[in-house]
Amino acid sequence: MKDEQGVKDFFSSYAADFDSIYGDGMPRNLFNRVMDKLFRQAMYERYKRTIEFLSKSGAKSVLDVGCGSGRYSVDLARNGMVITGVDLAHEMLEIAKTNSHNLGFDKNNFILGSYFDVEISEKHDAAILMGLFDYISNPDDLFAKLTKDTSQFILASFPKPGGLLAWQRKVRYNRRNCQLFYYSKDSIIKLMKNAGIEKYEIQNNDREYFLIAEV
Repeated sequence: MKDEQGVKDFFSSYAADFDSIYGDGMPRNLFNRVMDKLFRQAMYERYKRTIEFLSKSGAKSVLDVGCGSGRYSVDLARNGMVITGVDLAHEMLEIAKTNSHNLGFDKNNFILGSYFDVEISEKHDAAILMGLFDYISNPDDLFAKLTKDTSQFILASFPKPGGLLAWQRKVRYNRRNCQLFYYSKDSIIKLMKNAGIEKYEIQNNDREYFLIAEV
């Protein structure tokens, strides 16, 4: 990932607070709980759609790129899948490892580093990239690697442009030297064409798009 140091620094400092968004871990104060309810519905919905789709897909192995604190890994493991998680932020991966270990999912594997630099030894049935393309300056290169590492499905979220909240988020992240990108539906269609993926669905999910692609 180009210019990834700012992304790494941002999420390293944000790890425990980010993990708590999913309902346990570090307690959320009243302000954060209100913000979650008002502005993070797309985040919760994408989580629900991902777990529901993959639990019915027959996938046995999942590559979680930008796995963060491993919340997807835990629920996917509960549904019989084995996860390989990749993330830049050491602090995030430590939480992911702890969460998986505490729940007995020791087959899950977590790799520190940029996905572009990580060698995946064998193809996974599915890949998920939730809240990752927000920070990717070269999505075509990412999909080129994904199609080599995945045999069935790719699920991903893409933030929509426009509106006060999108502008505010861009300013806030830029102040912390964290790059941020938005996607139109047409840009996702172009991305699929460049990746040679013909069968896919782009779903509306509030402030973002939710992609289900067949490799």
